[in-house]
Amino acid sequence: MSLFGNREERIKRAREETAIKEQQKRNKYLEENKIKDIYTEENKVPMDVIIDMSQAKGTIPQFQDAGIRTIYAEQLVLEAQNWMQIRQNDRLIKQNDEIIKLLKENNK
Repeated sequence: MSLFGNREERIKRAREETAIKEQQKRNKYLEENKIKDIYTEENKVPMDVIIDMSQAKGTIPQFQDAGIRTIYAEQLVLEAQNWMQIRQNDRLIKQNDEIIKLLKENNK
């Protein structure tokens, strides 16, 4: 056994550290886009994919021509608009749930 553990332990430790760093990046993205409140267990996997893909595209424009950079900028705007709509829809769903709850209580 080596000073830093066997190979499997080092691999496991490296994967855990990588997972922690990735989640920290996701958390930062969630806070920047004000969508942390809609990041739940039921939609964690698809949102992780969206966040990871969104963060990965940051290197694209530096290797392309002006037209591609323009399209990229438009894509960023559309992404921001989509998050705004998702937040608005989430608020509406919560409001509707509250209204339904109050109506049920009122009809008792």
